[in-house]
Amino acid sequence: MLTPDHARSHATTATSTRREFLQVAGPLTASLAVLGIDAVAQTPTTAPEPAAFLPRVGKGHHFALYADCCSGVPGASNEKSHASVNAIVSQIRPRPEFIAFPGDAVMGYIADAETLRKQWEHWWNTEMAWLKDAGVPLYQSTSNHNTYDAMSEQVFREFHPNLPQNGAADQKGLAYYVRHGDLLGPAQGLRALG
Repeated sequence: MLTPDHARSHATTATSTRREFLQVAGPLTASLAVLGIDAVAQTPTTAPEPAAFLPRVGKGHHFALYADCCSGVPGASNEKSHASVNAIVSQIRPRPEFIAFPGDAVMGYIADAETLRKQWEHWWNTEMAWLKDAGVPLYQSTSNHNTYDAMSEQVFREFHPNLPQNGAADQKGLAYYVRHGDLLGPAQGLRALG
C-alpha cells in the first residue's frame, strides 16, 4: 500500500511537489485502496509498462474503473491530470477487458449545446484517443457533469451511440446494463429531472 513516506519520496523524485503528486496519483491510488488492491503509484517515466494490479488467474475479470476527470477543455488543469492517469492506464498489461467510467468525464454545466459537444469531441478524440488503437471498450455512465438537463442528455446520447439501448424506455442511451461473460454491469447514473 502507498505509505506517507513512500509518497513523500516519490513526490520529490517523480514530481516537483507532494501536492502535484497527490493530484495525479491520489485519486487512482485512493480508488484502488477502496477496492482493496495494493498498488504503488508510479509515473509513466518510472514504469515503462505497468503490470496489471492483479494477475489474471483462473476465473474473474480484468477491467479498469476510473472517473471524475471533469475534463474536455483543452489546456485546463483537469486535462493535465486526466492525461497523467490515462498515461498509466494505457500502459497496463495485459490490457483491461474494458473500462468502466462512472461519470463526470467532461466539465459540463454549460447551457450551450455546441460548447458541450466540443468538450465531448475533445474528450473522445484527444484525451481518450488511445482507446481506439487499444481496442478497449469504455462503458460511460451519466452523472451530474455529463447529464444535467434535457440538452446534455441528448448530447450524451450523440457521443455514446454504441452504448446498449436496454434501459427503461425513457432512459435509452442513458441507463443500461452490460453482460461481459458472467459479469453483469449496470450503468445508472444521474438523470436530469424536469
